[in-house]
Amino acid sequence: MTKVDCLIEVVKKLREARTLGEACSDRPLLFFIDMAIVHVCDTLGARQQSQEADEGYPSLALAAL
Repeated sequence: MTKVDCLIEVVKKLREARTLGEACSDRPLLFFIDMAIVHVCDTLGARQQSQEADEGYPSLALAAL
């Protein structure tokens, strides 16, 4: 499993956790989960941009999100 695959799995699990967190209405927990999702997506975006520059064509790594 590549690092990108791991990051995509992390984002999927964080989204599941957010859905569960909405039921308890814990705003600090939801904020933390949202910030974690943003950080992972930013990391994926940076990796995608560096891959595009190296390979010379766009990648669809974020399409799964």
